[in-house]
Amino acid sequence: MPTITLTVDRSLHAGVGPQGPTGATGATGATGPTGPAGATGPAGPTGATGAAGAAATIAVGTTTTGTAGGSASVTNSGTSAAAVFDFDIPQGATGATGSTGATGSTGATGATGAAGTDGATWHTASGTPGGGVGAVGDFYLDSASSKWYEKTGSTTWGYRGDFTGATGATGATGSTGPAGATGATGPAGATGATGAQGPQGPAGTNGTNGADGSTWISGTGTPGAGTGVTGDFYLDTASDEWYEKTAVSTWTLRGDFTGATGATGATGPTGPAGPTGATGATGATGATGPAGPAGPTGPTGATGATGATGAGVASGGSTNQVLAKASGTDYDTAWVDQQDPIAMAIALG
Repeated sequence: MPTITLTVDRSLHAGVGPQGPTGATGATGATGPTGPAGATGPAGPTGATGAAGAAATIAVGTTTTGTAGGSASVTNSGTSAAAVFDFDIPQGATGATGSTGATGSTGATGATGAAGTDGATWHTASGTPGGGVGAVGDFYLDSASSKWYEKTGSTTWGYRGDFTGATGATGATGSTGPAGATGATGPAGATGATGAQGPQGPAGTNGTNGADGSTWISGTGTPGAGTGVTGDFYLDTASDEWYEKTAVSTWTLRGDFTGATGATGATGPTGPAGPTGATGATGATGATGPAGPAGPTGPTGATGATGATGAGVASGGSTNQVLAKASGTDYDTAWVDQQDPIAMAIALG
């Protein structure tokens, strides 16, 4: 350790009091206990310069790096004649970053290190882990509950915690935002219930008479020029053609009510039996002749005349015709075409 020689002002080590004349240097006595500090006396007159004393020795003791920003300090851990200074020097501020040095040459590839031990593996699934999942030291996260486990045995998982944090305090209410733009018109609401009927209003004035409507006229054959007025319609019941009167004496053909022939329908069920005709009148009984002798059996006599036909279903008719009442009289019927209601009405009068 280097030795630093300093000139020491002995007045720094003297007791506080009036300065006396410098005496001869005596032998160094043992250091006594520190007495109480006396009151500061008045400054004495400057004494004569004493003879130079023996030079004290100074040595550097410990050097400690102090906290950055602190004050430097020096402590004498020795004596006044053989001082040992301990330095406490605060850490200096970080210097500016130096410029990047030139890239050094690539060093030789080091030897491959020994294989490290396998680290723990995190497993994730929904629900608690099964005994066969993972290895000892692995971890497991139950994604459904946020609870996590550590595998502590070959088939054992130990519960370690829950990643779900506590609910935070409700934040302060934010300031009211600016009014949003007017939204698009929503769909029409459901129709409300019908309100109660209001009182009847006063009767309105009679409206003007409307124009006469068109008249339908029917007959057999084409319409004559003098039939109807302009705007009327005419049905030829013989051909099912219909006309519109377009001028005072002009009828214009507009169409035909006869539709296309439909497909043959399925055979209908057999109708009920018609009523039995009335029994013909019995002929008058002839007078009984005298009994003759029993002769041989004669030949079979001729068949008597057929009695009058009783009332019943009218004969005749053709395909697609139906039997309809012709009047209110019993059994008064007629065959009519079932596809032509107008002809049916005409046939029935």
